Amino acid sequence: MEKAKTVLENQDLLLGIHANGGELARIYDKHKKREVLWEGTPGIWNRHALTLFPFIGKVFGGKYRFRG
Repeated sequence: MEKAKTVLENQDLLLGIHANGGELARIYDKHKKREVLWEGTPGIWNRHALTLFPFIGKVFGGKYRFRG
């Protein structure tokens, strides 16, 4: 069963947000007419995991260095 979604939109984007936990579930680009966020396709992986970006877990020492 899918969680209820709140929809926010303006002239550029449409966002779908799950009510339970505030999970971002949809980003639709109205100008390019395409989904930007993984749609949660059943049979492949029907969920979202935004907390995985940009890392899956903690980094050593709690710090990350990019390009030096």
